[in-house]
Amino acid sequence: MVFVYERVRPEDEELWNSIGWKDWGGNPLSFSKYNKWCVDRERNAYLKAIGGLIDMPDYYDFYYKGAIVRMEISNWCDFVLNPEDDFETDIAWYIDNMYIPESIWEDREEIVKLVKEAFSVNTSAAAPGSLEHIAVEMQCEPKLVEADYNGR
Repeated sequence: MVFVYERVRPEDEELWNSIGWKDWGGNPLSFSKYNKWCVDRERNAYLKAIGGLIDMPDYYDFYYKGAIVRMEISNWCDFVLNPEDDFETDIAWYIDNMYIPESIWEDREEIVKLVKEAFSVNTSAAAPGSLEHIAVEMQCEPKLVEADYNGR
């Protein structure tokens, strides 16, 4: 039971479509082999970046137990040139807001734990082999919402 950050596999298309990912504006995210996500298939838990604009937070959705948790994220990357003329990267993920649907509110402590695990492997745009450190920090208490962002 471990999260991995990977491209969506062709055999995940049916799962992808059943989750019904939508971007931050509510538009469906089409399945593509170029999409990346953090997945733990054994626990049926999936974290996906869903967008954002300049001067807005980045939005991520976490799918768990048939419901979607919406999060507002801020992050930073620090690129350092080491003595071997290679770039090394540090990434920090700050979870600024987390909206947990009522249907899975009882699982909120587990959800926070799983979200932190998922972000701890999310290398985002870092070049393979350049990542030195990932930090994940909760900046908020989870908020209860009536339904998830797909209206469930």
